[in-house]
Amino acid sequence: MDIGNQNFVYHCYQCQNYQTPIFRRLIQHMKLVHAHEPNFSIRCGINNCESVYVNVDSYVKHIQRNHREYGLEDVAQEENGINNHHLLEQLDQNMGAGPVNADQVGDMDPQIVDDADPPDVGSLHNAVGLFILKMREKHSLPRTTVNKLLHDLHSVITCAQSQQIRQIQDSLQTEGINPDRIEQITMMMESDSPLTVLEHFSSEASQMNFIRTNTTHVTPVEYILGELDGVTHTYMYVPILESLKSLLGHDDILNEVLNTHHYCQDGVLQNFCDGTLYQRNDLFGAEPSLQIQLFFDDFEVCNPIGSYRNKQKSNAMYLTIGNLAAKYRSKLCSIQLVWLCKTNLLKKFGLKVLAKQMLSDIKILETDGISVDSHGTNYNFRGTVSFIVADNLGSHGIGGFMEGFTANRICCACMCTYASLKRPFLSTNFRARTVDGHEHQLQMVRQHPNLSTVYGVKDSSPLPGELSFFNVINGLPFDPMHDLLEGVCPLVWSKVLTSLIESGHLNISQINDTLLHFEYSGSDNSSKPSPLSWSAGKVAVKQNASQMWCFSRLTPLMLGSSVTDGSAVWDLILQLNDILNMVFAPRQNPAMIAYLHGVVEDFLKFYLQLFPEGGITPKMHYLTHYSSQMMQYGPLVNCSTMRYEAKHSYFKDLARKTKNRKNLPKTLAVRHQGLMSYYSTSSNILGTDHVLSTGLADMDIGSFCPAVQNSLRQTMKCGRVQVASSVTIQGTLYRPEFVVASHILADVVYFAKICKIFLHNSEPYFLLMCYLDCAFYRKYHCYVAPGTMSEPYLVKCSDLLDFHPLSFGQSEKGLCIVQRYRYLEEFS
Repeated sequence: MDIGNQNFVYHCYQCQNYQTPIFRRLIQHMKLVHAHEPNFSIRCGINNCESVYVNVDSYVKHIQRNHREYGLEDVAQEENGINNHHLLEQLDQNMGAGPVNADQVGDMDPQIVDDADPPDVGSLHNAVGLFILKMREKHSLPRTTVNKLLHDLHSVITCAQSQQIRQIQDSLQTEGINPDRIEQITMMMESDSPLTVLEHFSSEASQMNFIRTNTTHVTPVEYILGELDGVTHTYMYVPILESLKSLLGHDDILNEVLNTHHYCQDGVLQNFCDGTLYQRNDLFGAEPSLQIQLFFDDFEVCNPIGSYRNKQKSNAMYLTIGNLAAKYRSKLCSIQLVWLCKTNLLKKFGLKVLAKQMLSDIKILETDGISVDSHGTNYNFRGTVSFIVADNLGSHGIGGFMEGFTANRICCACMCTYASLKRPFLSTNFRARTVDGHEHQLQMVRQHPNLSTVYGVKDSSPLPGELSFFNVINGLPFDPMHDLLEGVCPLVWSKVLTSLIESGHLNISQINDTLLHFEYSGSDNSSKPSPLSWSAGKVAVKQNASQMWCFSRLTPLMLGSSVTDGSAVWDLILQLNDILNMVFAPRQNPAMIAYLHGVVEDFLKFYLQLFPEGGITPKMHYLTHYSSQMMQYGPLVNCSTMRYEAKHSYFKDLARKTKNRKNLPKTLAVRHQGLMSYYSTSSNILGTDHVLSTGLADMDIGSFCPAVQNSLRQTMKCGRVQVASSVTIQGTLYRPEFVVASHILADVVYFAKICKIFLHNSEPYFLLMCYLDCAFYRKYHCYVAPGTMSEPYLVKCSDLLDFHPLSFGQSEKGLCIVQRYRYLEEFS
């Protein structure tokens, strides 16, 4: 049916103020106005097609290739729009373009309808501004490179425009048009040229003016630390209150805060809100309130073994809003910069000077709060620091405790001494630090400074200052990444593998060959362990945190067959994996935490029994506090510094690209805030829920077996279904043959293989076949599936027991499935 007489109008859902009767112009509008926005994506929607694209040209090519029956082969050049009525009714599900009947046009704002004309200079100005911002900040190009690119682009357009004008002039002269009229047309083309927009952005000042006027830009401020040898030294501070206002100005973040997860009455711990510290905090009991999570750390931007090491080493403080769900807190755009300072200046001037402005802002947040207007409604948010995460030395420095693992008192949670680590113990053997006890110790140290080593405190914490709702005794959780993945695990694995090699069970070549040829799956593909080495008579286990987690989980499966049954050192590894699987569990309950407490104490006693010569390390001791801290903070995986460390990578990469060392903290802070400004231009700063898929095929439900047909018809109530080769959901990839945890029944975990992936109304469904009679095989620390499988059944991705695809491998026992962590339901 030809719609030429139907007078339909397409609208853009992203800006809500653009409408046009010609689909080609809608495509042009999306390219010009929205294509450079962060998180931009388009869902096809034609014939319920679930294809999603982040590039407009790819979307157009998809229509030309896959929907030719709608007459869209030449949509990019089509001058008269789309002439198929069925397509019009389906485009409402794609990039937001949907048909509006012409009868409604009379009620529309005339200016809106006029927007169907070719884009004006204002739209082009915004498009070029976003393009420049994207090149500068998202792709981290140096400003000189961006300016050279603009200059070259200007030259190319100048040549192309001159040639085009000459062709038009020649054509008009051939047609006998009046020379004066030709001159008018020429002047009109030159005045409306994109060249005028490019010239506008030729200077740094004009580019920064665009950022300030078109984004919610938070300008970093340079504060003076003091003078040394006649030189004034500074650091960069990003005002916390302004950063919070900027974030809360986005509807998706505001909704997350207003719908904060609250304390669970059923004893399940999955967030800070479920811990005792949240419940005891009077400010968090008020509604609404902001939970501020801080991260404190140093990072090196130069080669750590090069001649410039430590010269540009920087200290950073980051901030996240704890009210956000974990999947959003982990996004780097949610991690805000608070300050940047050279580490050597921090050591010279002290943390009190550096933190002064930040503490002043947080005090205002505690007392007066910040005001946010959204759609005519005013919200006032108060808040405070919920906790500060750092490595162990950083936590001790923030808390005012003695720093260094050889100090007499090595723990900021109890009065444990370094000497006591040489003998077996229970966590109850040491007196816990309390707020009142800590204040008494500080008073004693001020009167008698020599008592500093007795109590393990140097001075009052330089960070809390005058904060009313935060203290360091209950605000410095231990970090599983530093304690386990960069501390306990490499040490224990080194000792165990060295012992197994010396006993003849393994050799270093066999280990590395196994690591190399194992078939990793899921997220472990990007965290494959590096080869091990033999150095100074022992195995050197040098892995980063994600590699170490992968190595610890999978090595029992990879090497277990080479170890004799009943090996004591292998049992130690299995106990360590028990600890890892509970510590990194995102959902916990008191039963799991109590079990963890016992496993940690058994592990430490067993370790001292097998390797008594060195005693346990301070990081091993910290594990004894994990059970109590989980009750306080909720799962400690939420306090991990792993995602914050990823933020360091951005600054390291930026420093390498800009090659600016004159005032590096200022360069990095200014560029980072430019990146945050770019993200702020998105209407969904936390990202969209679009499911990215590959290999989509439209299939008749009747082509499947009867059992699958019944499931599909009952769920989707249609005759055809979209089948995908793979889908990516919130960054997690799924493919057929992947293994997932399907459900738990009677305390038994049921694992399943993905057979097919279906998409219906943007919702992914998995056709699963469950492995029956799975049993946990202790030696390999995994579940063994004998091969018996259930009938296929359909499950929504959101209904899985756990969304992570699991690693698996073959052994003489059968298919072996490795958990990432323990599930709460196992401890019901």
